[in-house]
Amino acid sequence: MGNKQTKISYETVDKTDPQAKERGRQAARDENARKMQELDQQLRQLKDREMAAALEQVRVENEKDAARFAEAKRRAKELEQQRIREEKKRQEEMEILRMKNSLLEYEFGSRTTKLAFEKDGLDISDMDRVRIALFGPTGSGKTSFIGTLERSLLGKEKQTAFEQGAGSEGTVVLEEYLSQLRFNLVDTRGFFDIDDNTAEECLNIMTGRVSVGSEIRRDYDGQDIDPSAVSSRRACSRFSDRVHAVIFVVQAKDTRLTDQTYLTRMKKIRDHLRFEGHAPVTVITCEDKVKSTKERETAFQEASAATGSPRDRTYFITNYTYENKDKELQATEKMALNIVDTVLMSAERFVKIKKLQGLKGGGGGSGSTGDEEVSRFLQRLKAEHDWDPAKVKSALDFLAEQEITTVGALRECWEGVKGSLELTIGMKGVITRALSSSM
Repeated sequence: MGNKQTKISYETVDKTDPQAKERGRQAARDENARKMQELDQQLRQLKDREMAAALEQVRVENEKDAARFAEAKRRAKELEQQRIREEKKRQEEMEILRMKNSLLEYEFGSRTTKLAFEKDGLDISDMDRVRIALFGPTGSGKTSFIGTLERSLLGKEKQTAFEQGAGSEGTVVLEEYLSQLRFNLVDTRGFFDIDDNTAEECLNIMTGRVSVGSEIRRDYDGQDIDPSAVSSRRACSRFSDRVHAVIFVVQAKDTRLTDQTYLTRMKKIRDHLRFEGHAPVTVITCEDKVKSTKERETAFQEASAATGSPRDRTYFITNYTYENKDKELQATEKMALNIVDTVLMSAERFVKIKKLQGLKGGGGGSGSTGDEEVSRFLQRLKAEHDWDPAKVKSALDFLAEQEITTVGALRECWEGVKGSLELTIGMKGVITRALSSSM
């Protein structure tokens, strides 16, 4: 009776026609080029209008017609202000198109540069795609966020996700989006709706162990995941089939943030992601419902704490929904593209760290010392050696930007990053010895 086990079925649904992938990308590129040409023509027309207004002002001034001159001057100023507004809008649209084009043409290594991998002797030929897992509870706006990304990248007619799909309790449904591109979204529908013991499912999803028709047994005993199980599952799939980046989606007004339900429930997941070297990105939806600066900051802090995302990787967004699907939300699309760009940067840094560990036989940085947080490690050395707090803070800020969060990751990357740290030779020597002695 106490040993009853429940099986969970996972299935991946690919809604796209494989032969249509390249056509989809080409159509998006052609549409992008057409819009850029239209914007160039509109900018030229705006400048012609301004020149015509200036000539009119000169003509009126020569006629010494004070009334007409004043009107022409007012009109010229009005046209100039209008031009500035419209030009700014067109420039923002052009920037969005450039961002979109960069993502449509994305190839792995383009964010951190392929040279950075080559210098460390890392082979990235197996990275034909980046897989991004999305986690979020029912009602978080995760499905609408997926639709927003589809629309921002592929166009309004390609938006397929509007409604929250049905996922029965006890079943985690994996569904893939943006399969036309070299980065894919893996929607983990139903993940948050099972119970508090979701770390095992998270592990199987992150390592790519879950595939069409596979089953895993749920046999929780309230303990942390066995490190040996982590090591064995890490090698269960091709590296490109694993999850390389994580997005958490939460709703700004969700009471489960305020009452710290998520903060408690997600502890094991946060610990696992930190252990693996992930720096998750958090998206807070329903930005338009946050009325005050105080409410915004509270939601920001609570979401960042619950998911473990750094502050510079936590974003607010107003999604495209069924109600506003006919509008053009320029700020939404720009934010969506920024989020994707940040996630791809995070994914490339994660892959570099994992491949460095594999190259040096470091595995996943197992062991209590390797899993120790870098901040705690450096603060301990600071106290022992009476270091300058400002230098330590500067070093921690730099390591956070590089997503080096554990001692194990720092050990693997130390030779590559120590030259960039504003520390004294003596401080670097102490760190080198501390890293060596903890192996």
